[in-house]
Amino acid sequence: MTSSPPALALLGISAALFVASLFLPAIVGPTFRHSGLGCLAGGWAMLLGLVSRPAWFVSWLANPLYLATLALWRRAAGSVAFTGLTLAALVCALAALAIHDFPPNEASEEAPVTLGPSTYVWIAAIAVSLVAALVSLLSRRDV
Repeated sequence: MTSSPPALALLGISAALFVASLFLPAIVGPTFRHSGLGCLAGGWAMLLGLVSRPAWFVSWLANPLYLATLALWRRAAGSVAFTGLTLAALVCALAALAIHDFPPNEASEEAPVTLGPSTYVWIAAIAVSLVAALVSLLSRRDV
């Protein structure tokens, strides 16, 4: 299935934003700072059940959903199911906005945190991918 050039351009912007988010501060606390890459890697521990906070877990699930949209783009772009998958990734990512405290390590009390620019760039990357999916869906329906 072919995608429209605007949809492909938006997908490229989305991927660039996602990669940029990996190198920016994602969670900033009084004595610690985690990058987007650290949060992405730390998500595997959440999947194993080592940390069980719904906002963290649900928001981290946006990553495999988003990466699935990138992997499936050529095959499924322009379908309603694909657009739904992209929307699900965005809904999961928005759960990150509910994170207000974070344990700096396993033995510490939770500390208040501020979401860094990585979080917002990451959410923007997923939002742009949803716009790309919608553009692809609408351009397919015009044919």
